[in-house]
Amino acid sequence: MEYTLTNMNDPTIQDNIKHKVTIEKQIGNTYFGMNPELLIGSAINELLNNLSSKPRNFQAKRRRPSADAIVKIEYNNLRSRQNIVQTYQNYCLQIEESFLDIDTQIINGKTIILENLQNLYFEVLDELEIDYLSVDEIDINKIRENSDTIIDYIILKLKNLSVESSNCNLPHEVIDIGIKVIVAHAFIECIIMENPNP
Repeated sequence: MEYTLTNMNDPTIQDNIKHKVTIEKQIGNTYFGMNPELLIGSAINELLNNLSSKPRNFQAKRRRPSADAIVKIEYNNLRSRQNIVQTYQNYCLQIEESFLDIDTQIINGKTIILENLQNLYFEVLDELEIDYLSVDEIDINKIRENSDTIIDYIILKLKNLSVESSNCNLPHEVIDIGIKVIVAHAFIECIIMENPNP
């Protein structure tokens, strides 16, 4: 084989470059073609499919969350992301039923989804350098300062997982609402964020 060294400073070559990717730090695989992970389905999409198939009616009137949920919202300083809890209010019965149904479709389906949510929570704590392993209690002030970032990170990761899976056949709005409901459920059930009453 013969390789030709090209002068990248040559302006004629730079004009022909449409997309340039610079990789500074690489952990894991890099694909320049079809990512094989896109051929795999996800449990989250099965849950979203199940949730979207449950009958429900639009309710224009807002429901108030439980007193426990309000305490947890305040404890974690979930000010800018309260909308996920409001969305959850309209789907709380359907998400509970969907979690029961998912175990009939996927062995340990509910457990897999909840473990994934908890792992995403720990992943974002690592990114934010918030210690949760070597301390008796997580620094709630750091959680409170970063609550929006934590929720946004988890939502974004779940949306990416959903959209990039082979079994994604849902409209964008269904994915958007469903992910918020699932994340809010994890929040209410103390899978993510901190419990004011440990």
